[in-house]
Amino acid sequence: MGSVNCRLAAAAVALIIRVPGLAQTCKPGELRVLVKDSQEAPVYDAQVRVGTGTIEVASEGTPAKGFAEFQNVPCGVWTVSAVKEGFEESRKTAEVRGEGVVEVSLTLQPQINRSTLEVTDSAPAPVERSSSRNNVLKPEEVKSLPTNPGSVSDVLP
Repeated sequence: MGSVNCRLAAAAVALIIRVPGLAQTCKPGELRVLVKDSQEAPVYDAQVRVGTGTIEVASEGTPAKGFAEFQNVPCGVWTVSAVKEGFEESRKTAEVRGEGVVEVSLTLQPQINRSTLEVTDSAPAPVERSSSRNNVLKPEEVKSLPTNPGSVSDVLP
């Protein structure tokens, strides 16, 4: 019985030593992110972030083709987000399970800007006196003119 216990103990020690070697370990993977707009066109210079609320794994801007590629992303579930001025932020979760490539597509929607302008004014006071002169002549004024011809022949040379 002593030798059986000794053999069991040796087998247990061998298992403990080999288990870490047999345990599955997750190797970092690759994450490819395509950022596009609402018209399906690639978005240039969008800032793509991979991480969680407090931990940032990686961050980079997109080139003209709208792809951001991240190498050696640790295994786990990550939040992938993209932002660019003039667009709403877009987010998705991605799970990296090993050496494979995980692809994520993010669509940026145009940011809606709303503004209001209130214009108030009051009407000016009505004009009580006209600034133009009265050009109507009264018969009394016509008589006092320097020349008051009585007929057409008085005016002609």
